[in-house]
Amino acid sequence: MKKIWNKIPKWVWVLVVIAPLAIYGFNSIAAYGTWRYKITVTIETPEGIKTGSAVRELSNSDSTIKLDLPDAGNPPDDFKGEAVVVDLGARGVVFAVMGTDDYWAFYNSFPVEGPATMDGIRYYNRLKNAKASLALKDRPLMVTFKDIKDPKTVMPVYHVTEGVDHAGQTNGTFTAEDQFEKVFGEGARLADVTIETTNEPVTSVVGEYLGWLTGMTTALDGSKYVTSSDLANMIGAGSFKKEE
Repeated sequence: MKKIWNKIPKWVWVLVVIAPLAIYGFNSIAAYGTWRYKITVTIETPEGIKTGSAVRELSNSDSTIKLDLPDAGNPPDDFKGEAVVVDLGARGVVFAVMGTDDYWAFYNSFPVEGPATMDGIRYYNRLKNAKASLALKDRPLMVTFKDIKDPKTVMPVYHVTEGVDHAGQTNGTFTAEDQFEKVFGEGARLADVTIETTNEPVTSVVGEYLGWLTGMTTALDGSKYVTSSDLANMIGAGSFKKEE
């Protein structure tokens, strides 16, 4: 046995000793994590409960070694996902779309001080089986289409707005503008929006309903720039699917 040990090259012994120390040293100066979370929308209708879910993925990193790079330190490093689709049958289809800062629904639902710091990233790496109802301020814009084949016919069915004071400054109060019964008929209402951590794969459902989404890089009305308050001009393909 001693002869066998003597035949092992010295560089192997160096790796055996150095590698764990190097890994430990790296972990002490940097942190990286990728997390998936599921958004589920539950809608009550006279025909029964209807639900839809979308799994999204968020990644972030931080290090004590700071590089002077554009966007350095701005969360997240990577984000991908899609809108939640809730099929109400003959009543229509609801899409809970994504905002530009959609990942904050994850951070706000499972809060930690400094979510994009090394300590925050390690906290989310340890987070398992977490679930919550989305706070009103984090609930997504929900839309439908008068003609699902025509993106220009998009219309809102649920939207949360933040109140403003007499000086025109936001005051931290939130109100839901709910059009479910008006659009989908009596007895249709939003019951809940939940978020939970998951290991399920990122979903890819929305394209089955919105065939025109493939290849779209503009607002839903075809514009390259936001020029009006019309919903079709204010949201685009990225509200329904992000593949960063």
